[in-house]
Amino acid sequence: MSQYQPFLFIKLATPFHFVRLSNQTFISIHLHFLLSILLQQRLVSGNLHRRLRYFHAKIFKFCLFIKRVINS
Repeated sequence: MSQYQPFLFIKLATPFHFVRLSNQTFISIHLHFLLSILLQQRLVSGNLHRRLRYFHAKIFKFCLFIKRVINS
């Protein structure tokens, strides 16, 4: 199981609905949610799983950064 909890993302995403976001950020947020589901359900395996987990972590950190900027 991934160390990242997909349901935490839902709580983080809530404030984003009230903020105008660029298309790239909007896609990144949805991609993060999709990757968290894939990792949770083990729909990916081997090297692909490792790469997706790494990419998922980068997007997760980016979403946290955006949340901090919005709330500051």
